[in-house]
Amino acid sequence: MKILHISYRDCGGGAAGAATLLHQCLRRKGVDSQMRVVHQRGNDPYTQTIDRGLSKASWCIEKKFSKLTEHLQSDPTGAFHSANFFGTSALRHISEIKPDIVHLHWIGSDTLRIEHLAKINVPIVWTFHDMWPFCGAEHLAFPWSGARYREAYTAANRHTSSRGIDINRVTWQRKARHWRDKRMHAVVPSKWLKSCADKSMLSQLDAFRPSRLIHWGIDQSVFYKDDRNLCRKRFKIEDTERVLLFGSHMNRIPTKGFRYLAKSLDKLDTTISTTLLCFGDGALPFRRAIRTVHLGKINNANTLRQAYSASDLLLMPSLIESFGLVAAESMACGTPVVCFDTTGLRDVVGHQLEGYRAKQFDSEDFCRGIEWCLEDTMRLQSMSANAHKKVTKKFSLEQMCNAYQNLYEEVLR
Repeated sequence: MKILHISYRDCGGGAAGAATLLHQCLRRKGVDSQMRVVHQRGNDPYTQTIDRGLSKASWCIEKKFSKLTEHLQSDPTGAFHSANFFGTSALRHISEIKPDIVHLHWIGSDTLRIEHLAKINVPIVWTFHDMWPFCGAEHLAFPWSGARYREAYTAANRHTSSRGIDINRVTWQRKARHWRDKRMHAVVPSKWLKSCADKSMLSQLDAFRPSRLIHWGIDQSVFYKDDRNLCRKRFKIEDTERVLLFGSHMNRIPTKGFRYLAKSLDKLDTTISTTLLCFGDGALPFRRAIRTVHLGKINNANTLRQAYSASDLLLMPSLIESFGLVAAESMACGTPVVCFDTTGLRDVVGHQLEGYRAKQFDSEDFCRGIEWCLEDTMRLQSMSANAHKKVTKKFSLEQMCNAYQNLYEEVLR
């Protein structure tokens, strides 16, 4: 069995990391797995860059033109867009390697031209890391702003605040024209994304078969319960502190819910000594009554594990998540999660079991959830144990890899 994974990058971001984890796990199980990426940062010997030399320069120029066309529309949702008018030489790599299955991951930013995908003549397994495969050019279609992907993109269902050329509609029509009856094997990491994918118009046009639910797996040789006291000493945090962890890059991405987190922390009782442990490169416009330890951008999994392990809670106020990989990593380290009751996070965090799922986009309830988790030491310890147990039982790397192997075998049969 020869599998070829195609992804925009091999590390740096949840989608890239998850794709690489799967590829390497398959290799360890004896599967002939190879990976081709546009941007390579790791040193895996079976991962190579798709374009080199003049072809790489040509692709970079084409990508700039592609981005310019995307700016011809004004989309009020603020979602990231990929029109994929151009593409890399991925088809040449597929032809040279001759895989039994091509496994697509995140292929936005002109990784693979929409028309080129239709020319792949071996079975395709496609893991949906976001909503782009069944949407227009947008990678996220917010539930509160309509669902054009269910109805087909028309002039009538365009958002009233949108302006300019409807690149989302143009992109969707290209997908519908070239992918109709392609019957690709779609894989989704959460029940919410499965519901969206299966109800999409592209699925009705048989671009995709009914999607398969396979949760992402966590590498528990990397993310595990580390020594809490030693981790806190590393970050110069007292053992008596309440420690709340969050990614400070959230304030630059509206869908990460930073504004709700800021309001929640303003309401938080600070009579008990509290430390905010932050990672990422975003600014921290919080009240001064709460001590902040900013770790900056973390590129090392060991440091991230220690940050999870040093904390009492992970705060994750995302408005939309295809799965919630950061939440699952935190739980693997025994740190419960406070999040909103929304999208893929419902699969990961059990309400009042492994954390607290606040009412959707209610900053007061989010604050209430933080206090509820922290007010009872025994309760917090119980949630910590539940969190670690759930990851081991439902989100193990072994389970994920076995599920994909079974899918590959079914596809080839």
